[in-house]
Amino acid sequence: MADIIVVEDNEELGTLLSDFLRAEGYDVYLAESGEESLEIYESEGAKLVILDLMLPGMDGFEVCRQIREHKNLPILRVQQNPPESQHAHYYCKRQRRKRR
Repeated sequence: MADIIVVEDNEELGTLLSDFLRAEGYDVYLAESGEESLEIYESEGAKLVILDLMLPGMDGFEVCRQIREHKNLPILRVQQNPPESQHAHYYCKRQRRKRR
């Protein structure tokens, strides 16, 4: 069983994260797509998944849903560049809190 599956379509970021975790002694698999991550999970298993939400093809939300159908393992969801609407939503929430 793998310790961690890193799911990141940005090759540079995925490699950096995987290399760092391996240097810390973790057994890490790197997947560049949602489909690849599920193949690795089904064949190897994992103790943790670090999951980019914005993936080509099958997105991170679908990957998370499919993994959770089998097991409730920890999934750390990350997003490199959230869409503008999410930036605006976050900004609006922060502004409302500051006014109070």
